[in-house]
Amino acid sequence: MSDTPQPAPEPPPRSRLGIWAGTGIGCGLHVIAMLLTLTLMSIAMSTGGRALTTTTAGQLIPFIVIAAVSLLLLFPARTRRLGAGMTIVAAASWLVVIGPCFGLYGGY
Repeated sequence: MSDTPQPAPEPPPRSRLGIWAGTGIGCGLHVIAMLLTLTLMSIAMSTGGRALTTTTAGQLIPFIVIAAVSLLLLFPARTRRLGAGMTIVAAASWLVVIGPCFGLYGGY
């Protein structure tokens, strides 16, 4: 029996994109979602119809999609850091922007 040490196992492959890249991508996606929400609200209100985008649930759909995608990116080891940055931004946007805006919008 040999006393030579066994080689260390290789670490899982990592993406070049880290938490800061995820934070930047998350901020950019939230700006786009906000512009999309305001555009859809404007179109729905100008047509006079009661469309999905004039309801609270319809206005939240882009932000829910971003939060769901960021949580799904946490599962693979390769995209975990990117997903962590996006999840941090998604959580902060719900606390700082979306929650108070809908509170004021609802008259609370």
